[in-house]
Amino acid sequence: MSQKPKKFVIEGTDEWLGYHIRTNLRKNGYVVVPGILTDDEVEAYKGMFFDLYSKNEQLQRQHSRNDPHGIFKRGPFAHSLMRANILTHPKVIGCFEQIHKTPDLVASQDGCAYIAPTERANAKSVWTHVDQAPNSFEKVSVDEASYTDRQEYANGRKCVQGMVALTSNKSRTFRVYPGSHLRTRKWMLETGKTGSANWHKVEREFLDKHDYVNVEIPAGSIVMWDSRVWHQNTNESTGEERLVAYVCYLPRQHPANTEVQREKRLEYFRLKRTTSHWPYSVHVNGEQPHTYGNKDLEIDYSQVVYDELPPELEEKYLELLR
Repeated sequence: MSQKPKKFVIEGTDEWLGYHIRTNLRKNGYVVVPGILTDDEVEAYKGMFFDLYSKNEQLQRQHSRNDPHGIFKRGPFAHSLMRANILTHPKVIGCFEQIHKTPDLVASQDGCAYIAPTERANAKSVWTHVDQAPNSFEKVSVDEASYTDRQEYANGRKCVQGMVALTSNKSRTFRVYPGSHLRTRKWMLETGKTGSANWHKVEREFLDKHDYVNVEIPAGSIVMWDSRVWHQNTNESTGEERLVAYVCYLPRQHPANTEVQREKRLEYFRLKRTTSHWPYSVHVNGEQPHTYGNKDLEIDYSQVVYDELPPELEEKYLELLR
């Protein structure tokens, strides 16, 4: 009997893109796909961000104090022209279509991150974490701790997060521990983590046993990562500007995507509230940061300026929430 010929995937095709994304996510827990945005789109979207940022002097003053890692968790940026254009961009959505194997997706309303080139560096900041709950794993007993890598990957695979880079970064960038998504279940077992909280910091004693990579990311790229992978952003040197928009999509047809979840997404769009990266279940961020009694850090929403989305762009955004 003749052998079936090997199938070759041609680079640059959608088939190659899907293979590249899925293979790297399975093996390393993250993937970088360059060239998702053109140079002209990068410059246009950066301009949209800075135009809105310049109109929000209050948020500029508060940003380094209220958002220590540069991440905007509240304010106008989740529903800005910049992020709306990126969230609805066919090539961005297409990357998630490849992993979910469906074009029928719903999206998150998380925001963006900005670190100015003059911002003071903080190379010692370690807040490496995972964005997935202990109870999301189907098998959580100690007796099940000897899975193969393939079994570990399948167990608890729930969500892939993403960010689209509008700047090129080497030192103020995405730090990841390659392959750590395959160790997260065992780490949670060893440290006794339980419950439904989706954010857990990884202890130093575990980080010290493994190697990390500060990923070099060119402007116009999308970075995608498994929510179980150990990661953070870094701020290792002054002089490098960082601007990224966060995106995440999940299949619309899923038991967890209930009518209540749909209504929440639409309500938070109406209220211009920023959520976590999960399209469902929806977790909305508080309207105020932790100010520790400092009134100067409270956001006066009467001063917040929002972008007005063109009707066609707004409809595209809403279609990803319905």
